[in-house]
Amino acid sequence: MPGRTARFPADLCPAGASPRRGAVRVLLFGLAILLGAATRVRAQDPAPAETNGTSFVWQGGGLQITDDPAGGRIVTMSSSVVATHGKLKVFADNLVVWIREGATDLPGNPNFQLREFYAEGHLRMENGKQILEGERAYVNLESGTLLVEKAKLHTQSKRRGIPISLSAAELRRIGQGDTVGHEVSVSTCEFEVPDYHIVSKEVQIHGEWKSGDIDVYGVTLHINPLDFPIFYTPYLPVTFGSQVPLRKLRYAKTRNFGPSIFSKFGIDIPATHRDGEGKPLLDEDGDPQTDIWGTVGFDLDYMKRRGLGFGPEYDYQWDKYRGFGDVYYLHDAGDVPPSSFADRLFPIPKKDRGRGRFFHRQEIWGDLSADLELHYVSDRNFREEFLEKEFKEDKAPETYVLLRYMYDNFGMTGLYRPRINTFQDYVEYLPQVTQSLVDQGLPLGLYVSHNAQWANVRLRRDFAESDV
Repeated sequence: MPGRTARFPADLCPAGASPRRGAVRVLLFGLAILLGAATRVRAQDPAPAETNGTSFVWQGGGLQITDDPAGGRIVTMSSSVVATHGKLKVFADNLVVWIREGATDLPGNPNFQLREFYAEGHLRMENGKQILEGERAYVNLESGTLLVEKAKLHTQSKRRGIPISLSAAELRRIGQGDTVGHEVSVSTCEFEVPDYHIVSKEVQIHGEWKSGDIDVYGVTLHINPLDFPIFYTPYLPVTFGSQVPLRKLRYAKTRNFGPSIFSKFGIDIPATHRDGEGKPLLDEDGDPQTDIWGTVGFDLDYMKRRGLGFGPEYDYQWDKYRGFGDVYYLHDAGDVPPSSFADRLFPIPKKDRGRGRFFHRQEIWGDLSADLELHYVSDRNFREEFLEKEFKEDKAPETYVLLRYMYDNFGMTGLYRPRINTFQDYVEYLPQVTQSLVDQGLPLGLYVSHNAQWANVRLRRDFAESDV
């Protein structure tokens, strides 16, 4: 995990485990095994013959049965609990099992079925040759929901036969949705504290991991040069440490894009905290207090059917301001095969496509602040085709300047909102001014609320077919 220092000599690690070759590919493969293996545990897994398709639970300590407010019963077991269901074996200090309403078979009865459980303390889950350890876990075998904290997986590469060790601060999957891992580390060194490991801040597996639809964010390579002999230097001490600027790497193969590789590069920009006189603030050791001011990045995507897409992006945040922006350009090859998705889109109007988006928020003085946003999109289809998540979840593109003043129960806003994307149905405010007073107390126990608005409003239809 990040921040840990290697303590074992590297020559004890498996042969061929150099982190300088195929590091990202090893990370993707290892993470896929970790998340995929953890989520393939299902109630329909074939059970050993001797269990006759049932579950078995054994505990060496106490057992408590209480009513579940949501219906059914809750069984709490402690002290070295062992539970099995098909190929799945669970070992833990404490185990909580939920029994459905109307079910009569409890743990230990011949027909008991393990469907939903929480386990903690020296947790170990075995599924064939794969071993998943953790601090605590919640598993629903029927829905596929999974949450594991401080997860560790020990498995083996099927292709090369070398061991792979992975860990994650948190591993989560809700139902049959995406699987997400946070602070995920992978290494081919089997020791508890490896000499080298690759860490990703977040990994997302969309659907089944075998599809290759995997997003990896914030990749960092950690190496302890004193234990890992990259170079033989008997007299010259060598220090080595680097942060890989690759923030996201994804491979996908779809009908609309064909085989594709999506990548995001970026670097963090630090800044120093200063007082009112502009002097650096110092920490407990007397060093200047620094923090991440922002990030500058670059998107580089290759889509066999559509072409090469690229563009810069940035984001920043400090004491009284924050903002972000990105530009994306694509010379669209337009090789779109027939499909129900393509049929409902408008014909591609031009080869040069893309978007530019810029946002800034500033605290001007006291309770007065301002927002500025500019969002240009080349055509009506672009966001739906190339920015699907943003198209479905974020607000529609808009351009505006907003001044805002808020003090206690009094507020005023000034809005200027023109249209720059001609394909939108859009309400323009050229400008709009509002004033509000909420629950202002008066004598004799009375109060008053007031709202006033003045606006120059225009409804702009798609392609300016009509103006109102």
